[in-house]
Amino acid sequence: MYKKEYIKFYGFLGIGQCGGNITKKFEEAGYPCVIANSSLEDLATRNAKNKLHFKNGQGCHKNRKKAKALLKENLEMLIDEVRSKMPTIKTLFVCASSSGGTGSGMLAAVAKILSKQLEINICIVTVLPDKSENFQSFANTVELFQELEKLDCIGATFILDNSKNRDKMKINEIFFTHLDA
Repeated sequence: MYKKEYIKFYGFLGIGQCGGNITKKFEEAGYPCVIANSSLEDLATRNAKNKLHFKNGQGCHKNRKKAKALLKENLEMLIDEVRSKMPTIKTLFVCASSSGGTGSGMLAAVAKILSKQLEINICIVTVLPDKSENFQSFANTVELFQELEKLDCIGATFILDNSKNRDKMKINEIFFTHLDA
């Protein structure tokens, strides 16, 4: 089967700034993608086809509780966006930082809800904080992994490590190269 034929079955949802960065190469390669963020400022930095701003969002600034409240307010809009922009997908890669606010706070819930609502396979892609980040980043990571551990709806989980390369974007590129092979 040629890549063009199967590419439509795999979609990428980037949540938060990091999630959007992960999806960039996949969107450029033609995979269906949606980038969702609570910060208009972060969304403005991306030249993406499908962007979704969470209403009443002004960035979560590592606040997972704020992200969860925004998800609750915007859940139907997110489901509709994924459903309409990726109607042929069978597997959705949900991408987000483990240490931030928007992505870390929403990742597990979004995976669980979209798996059930859309009846698709879900894979998780998350990024560990590098050694220079603050305590809150590591606390968010622990909380996220506790949530992910309880999920029974996900297939594969990909954990990218920002400490492995000085250029954080290089980690995303390496992941793209291996997954798209």
